[in-house]
Amino acid sequence: MIKSPSSVPTEFMREIFVPLDSNVISEDPSPNKFLRSFDSSRCPTSISDESVDLLCHKSSSIHALSSSVPDSELNNKIEKIESAVLEKLIATDCSLIILDLRSAYNFSKMHITTARLANCSSKMKSRRAIQIVIEILKTSLDLHHIVLYTEFGLPFKQDDPLTILIQFLLGRSINCLYLTDSFKKFETAYPQLCESGSSNVLCQHIPKSVPDFTDIYFTKASLVLPFLYLGNELDALNSTFLTNNKITHVLNVTIKASFLDEIKFKSKRINCTDNNVQDLIQFFPDAFKFIELARQSNGKILVHCQAGISRSATIVIAYLMSHCSNLDLNNAHQWVKRRRTIISPNFNFMGQLVQFENDLISGTFKRNSVLNFDLITSSMFMGTSINF
Repeated sequence: MIKSPSSVPTEFMREIFVPLDSNVISEDPSPNKFLRSFDSSRCPTSISDESVDLLCHKSSSIHALSSSVPDSELNNKIEKIESAVLEKLIATDCSLIILDLRSAYNFSKMHITTARLANCSSKMKSRRAIQIVIEILKTSLDLHHIVLYTEFGLPFKQDDPLTILIQFLLGRSINCLYLTDSFKKFETAYPQLCESGSSNVLCQHIPKSVPDFTDIYFTKASLVLPFLYLGNELDALNSTFLTNNKITHVLNVTIKASFLDEIKFKSKRINCTDNNVQDLIQFFPDAFKFIELARQSNGKILVHCQAGISRSATIVIAYLMSHCSNLDLNNAHQWVKRRRTIISPNFNFMGQLVQFENDLISGTFKRNSVLNFDLITSSMFMGTSINF
């Protein structure tokens, strides 16, 4: 029997970290020492479209809008925290934003579970990482601080590409909490708070010459069925995309809280991680029911996880198997792969899909054959519409 890992608490203390005058952390700081009340007036409230254009396309504008702090002083302007403090923050604030500034390869091997990839291994990628922060700023009006971590922790060099992102954050009056410990040290101390990025299978089969995980992360949502999109968390944050594609429902398959307008969009979150112990089958009935709500109401649904590669792909494949007559795992997987080439459920989830297929064959899980797969595929290839 697969055991589900403990989830992030749904009730938590809203304690916020504030900058300290001292730039040096004691060798054994108490986490409570760093958790204090926060002045919300210092938080960014919005970001203009003009700023978005400048930040995305003109590197010089990044420095113009950011802090005037010299690169040589950045180490003194960011707040330092150790692993014990970060563990405390993760446990007490499930809306905490954590950015992994390492390479895409290292992120795919292992990262903090709730972290978002913001690859700062080069100046160009650092500027692209700002796009991720911009999306966060546009939807997180009560953002208090952002945690940053790298492969080796402090100190970083003055000419390190990550200074571009840090300058931007400081320029927006966002409190930067920088993990002084190496990622390996954090992983060793708190392995339960870490997970693989996509799946080891994906890492083994992607040649080094193809776009890295940052490029995969920016892959747009894919239309798998006429009423179902499969995508990533950036798609879920993009209200323009949701509106333009007439999406009415959003299924979030991560442990991160949604920032959607719940009046405009019906949303549901399945609290699960992408690792080798997560039991995803237990969530299939609820996920299928929510997808069916969208279909039966003539709406459209976006199913997403962090990158639209493993967790959400598993849900969509299982939905196809259970709602299309005589559709086996191989054909369901091939169809979703054809519509979204980057999908790669991890070994654990693939094993659960095999188990689910056996449950459908044996009747343990009752198939609800409401979709005509042949009609769907032919209509999508021909560009015609059909009623469900």
